[in-house]
Amino acid sequence: MRVRTRHPARLKVLRHANLRRFYISFAASKLGTAMASIALAFAVLDSRGSAVDLGYVFASGIVPQVALMLGGGVFVDRFGRRRIILGADVLRTASQAVLAGLLFAGHPPIWAFCVLAAVGVGDALFG
Repeated sequence: MRVRTRHPARLKVLRHANLRRFYISFAASKLGTAMASIALAFAVLDSRGSAVDLGYVFASGIVPQVALMLGGGVFVDRFGRRRIILGADVLRTASQAVLAGLLFAGHPPIWAFCVLAAVGVGDALFG
């Protein structure tokens, strides 16, 4: 007698190609965002920044996020979810690329970290 194994019900949804693509891209995006925050902290401290400077950089990223989370639904209603999610990822990628370029060029000033942290508010729009 052969025993049939069943896939758990929660994995059945991954049979749908669109949902599978969305889930994989969402997980990769969230992982990248989490790693970017850790890398940003090391980059600020490595660029001769102090703990206070690191606080300024993180605050300059959080304040715009709070503002956009409150009004982000307006953008989604106006432009659509897909467009906002893709635009948010492009915005985050661009800010990280500029920051990487500045770090390869040398030790960027703290204000550059603050500006790029504020520009990288794509996470608020993505959420």
